[in-house]
Amino acid sequence: MSCRSQINLSSAVATSEKAASKINSHRFKELAVIDGISEIPITDALQSLQQIKKLRHPYSKALAQAEDAIAEAFAKIGDQEQARKHCEASIMILKKLYHPKHIAIAHELIKLVSIELSLGDRASAAATFAQAKAIFSLYYGPDVERILPYVDALKRTVSGGFIGAP
Repeated sequence: MSCRSQINLSSAVATSEKAASKINSHRFKELAVIDGISEIPITDALQSLQQIKKLRHPYSKALAQAEDAIAEAFAKIGDQEQARKHCEASIMILKKLYHPKHIAIAHELIKLVSIELSLGDRASAAATFAQAKAIFSLYYGPDVERILPYVDALKRTVSGGFIGAP
């Protein structure tokens, strides 16, 4: 919205909520699991994302959630570049909503590590993992790997080992 523009606020909110519900719907998420998502649901989701971007603040939680859901969908169909783009957008918004070392950001960074690994970008994955682990360490101290056992397995994968390796 620009200054002096007129908008029906209740209509804008309803449109934004409808767009967000399309992206977060069970139907969209089930298609991601069952069919590998056809082009139509992805296209619809991207159109809904554009509506949300027009109607919501650029750093709104609704927009971050929409970006995250679309990143997940792209990851499931194998378009990891698009998944990375939307995951990074979600993280950027969360860093504005919360402080940069908030635990929610660490969890989102772990998603990004997985995407980067699937792209074969081990250097980026290692850097992203280091950020996430630093945040987890603030919250859990030296018990990170005991509380979150997947962190140790992911650390081995990022450093060149395999999850099943000793």
